[in-house]
Amino acid sequence: MTYDRLDANRTDNFLTMLPNITMKQFVILGILMESPQEMSAKTLKAKLEEQGYRQSAPAFFQGMSRMKKDGLIEAWFDKEIAADGRERRVRKYRLEGSGVHTFRAVVEYLQKLEVKPLRIGAFE
Repeated sequence: MTYDRLDANRTDNFLTMLPNITMKQFVILGILMESPQEMSAKTLKAKLEEQGYRQSAPAFFQGMSRMKKDGLIEAWFDKEIAADGRERRVRKYRLEGSGVHTFRAVVEYLQKLEVKPLRIGAFE
């Protein structure tokens, strides 16, 4: 994860660091911030689609893998019992501390600019 430092000599930059993440990553962090516990890949992908981010399963999992590599989220496989009684593996996600920090840093920056890019519960 890289950060872009704003010029400390300018008076219009709020003297802050803005995390270099995509809008989709920001939305994912916001969705995970709303959840009090881990979230399944299926649920997370559905919530992303509600926000207008439709993508194939391989693209979704590749993006989530990048976020895990960057230390923003934790990912693991869990076992669940399906309705037919079979055991299946389910991918789960949860925020890491740096994901919370990154989300809050972007929200703080946007609030200073008085910008509200999304209507996600974690903003309110």
